Amino acid sequence: MLLSFVANESITNGASVAVLDSPLGRIQNIDPLFFSEARAVGVAVDTVPSGGLCRVISRGEANLFAGLEPGSTYYAPLAGTTPVVYSGFVNVFETLPASGAYLCSLGIAINSTTLSVNLSTPVFVQKDSLD
Repeated sequence: MLLSFVANESITNGASVAVLDSPLGRIQNIDPLFFSEARAVGVAVDTVPSGGLCRVISRGEANLFAGLEPGSTYYAPLAGTTPVVYSGFVNVFETLPASGAYLCSLGIAINSTTLSVNLSTPVFVQKDSLD
């Protein structure tokens, strides 16, 4: 499903984005440290400046990437905008002072360039619960 939103900040193609409560309905790059900013709405198709109209894939195939591991689940990143595998999320999380963050599943890689976007509810994780 392809949706369109107004960007609240600069968004790059392939970035995981979340819908804001304020200003209502705008999107920003996802921030898994805060629940209100971790509710993924999808993956940006366009690169736009703040105030620009950005198309977002909320379900379906996003052929926007390079170097994905086919069959691997990808999550919203804690740093940067490119989706990461679980170990990539954990490696960054371990370097942050925060004790908890939201693990936001974006989907599964079909091949090295395509992510099958199928969002799920963010799951709160704490450092002492990571494996």
